[in-house]
Amino acid sequence: GGGGGEAAGGGGGGFFLPAAEDFSISPGSVKLKLSLGETEERILVVRNTGSAALTIPLAVEGVKGYMGLSDDSVSLGPGESADITLDFIGRNVGSFVGQIIATAAGIEKSIPIIIEVISKLVLFDVKLDIPKEYAEIEPGNELKAQITLLNAGAPEKVDVFATYFIKDLRGNIIYEETETFAVEKQQLSYQKSLPVHESTVPGSYVAVIEIRYAESFAVSSQLFRVVEKKASVVADIIMKNISLMVFLSFMLVAIISALVYKLVSAGRKGKGKK
Repeated sequence: GGGGGEAAGGGGGGFFLPAAEDFSISPGSVKLKLSLGETEERILVVRNTGSAALTIPLAVEGVKGYMGLSDDSVSLGPGESADITLDFIGRNVGSFVGQIIATAAGIEKSIPIIIEVISKLVLFDVKLDIPKEYAEIEPGNELKAQITLLNAGAPEKVDVFATYFIKDLRGNIIYEETETFAVEKQQLSYQKSLPVHESTVPGSYVAVIEIRYAESFAVSSQLFRVVEKKASVVADIIMKNISLMVFLSFMLVAIISALVYKLVSAGRKGKGKK
C-alpha cells in the first residue's frame, strides 16, 4: 500500500490485494482390499496452499459404516498441513464406494474411496480391468471391461455367481446385472460390456464385479469417468458463438445507427445555416 502505508490500502490511495484461498488433499483417491473383519489405516494429508488461514470441514459419503476419520475438521494457516487418519473395517463382504468431501471458502474438493471386502475363505480371485480407451466414456455407450477369474481352490468344474455393478461416488447403484456360468479351468478371461445410460450425469463412477461360490466371495473394481457428449460440447460452443455474434451484430447496428443519425443531423444543420 502506498500513501498512508496501510497494508490493506486506503489512506493515501493504497491498493488492496485479497488473500488467495486454496487447499489440497492427497492422495487423489483411496482404494484398498480387506478380508472380512480386518482393519487398516491410511493417512490423508490436507494442506493449506493459499495465503489466508482456513478451517476445512471434512464429510464422508457412501462408506460411513466402513470408514472413520480421526478429525472431521482442520484449521490451517498458510502453508500448514495436517494428517487425517482414515480407519477402515471390513464389516461385510462386498464393494463399498464413497468419497471424502472437503469444503472451505467456497471451494469443494473430493477424493473417491473404494473398499473391497472379501471372505476369509478364498476359492476364487477376480480382477476387473478397464482398457485405457474406456477410461472416459460418453453417456449412451457401453463400458468394456476385461475380467480375469482365477480358481484358487475350488473343484475343477463349478458354477459361480457373478454380479456386475456401476456405482457413483455416493454409493448409489447406477446399473446391476447378475449371471451364472461354469468355470472349468484354473483361469478364465473374458470381456464384459456394461451399459452407460443416456441419463448418466458426467462424473466419476466405479465398475465392480463380485464373484460368489459356496462360502467364497471375491470382488474387484476400477474407477472410470463419464464425460459430456462431444455433440453437446460442440452445440454449446456453437450456441455461445451465436449469442456472441448476435450481441456483436446488435452493437454494430447500434453504432451504425448512431453514426447515420449524427450524419443526418449534421446535414440538416448545414442546410439550415445556408
